[in-house]
Amino acid sequence: MFEHPTGKVPETVSLVALGPTKNDFIKDQSRHTPKFQSHEIWTLNTGIRWLKHDLAFIMDDMSEFAHHFPVYGDEMRKADKPIITSRVYDEFPSAVEYPLQEIINEYKQVYFNNSVPYIIAYAMYIGVREMKLFGSDYTFPGTEARESGRGCVEFWIGYAAARGMQVSVVETSTLMDACEDGRFYGYVHQPLVKFSVADNIKEMKPGSGTRFESVAQRR
Repeated sequence: MFEHPTGKVPETVSLVALGPTKNDFIKDQSRHTPKFQSHEIWTLNTGIRWLKHDLAFIMDDMSEFAHHFPVYGDEMRKADKPIITSRVYDEFPSAVEYPLQEIINEYKQVYFNNSVPYIIAYAMYIGVREMKLFGSDYTFPGTEARESGRGCVEFWIGYAAARGMQVSVVETSTLMDACEDGRFYGYVHQPLVKFSVADNIKEMKPGSGTRFESVAQRR
């Protein structure tokens, strides 16, 4: 049975990826009382360089990337926090192999075309109850820039929500159209809806500014 390398399964996780909305997390954590508090902070790739974190994911082949990017290679070798990766090499003492076969056996899904879906599936597999996503943007307002993989991430957000894990997206991100006003299509007069989160009943009207709390809530 796979054991989470930090020693205890976190109930809540903030995943800080490398897109622009990582800055929302940085600004929030600079406050005296941050709004977004989690049991663990996870990052990926070069996030090991600058973010205070509990766990990192580098799903690229670490040996190959160390060969092409020597500075990055030294940072991976010296990492003092666990790094979950696709293949373990002795030169990276913090590396832990991703439990790919176990996750595929559990969920019967093989749709992984970038790092974030692996991370969402992993969180679900070990029993994380709530994950907050920062920096997983893929498209960027006001520009034509695009990164592939958004559809795969949104697939796994929906899959995780259906399996009972709450996944939320910071409201400035394009992922899940979180930066849009969230209006119900077809309704001239937007309805006020109620939904349950844990033992509480919340009300939400699209465009009310509660997008971060309302995306893919646990039913």
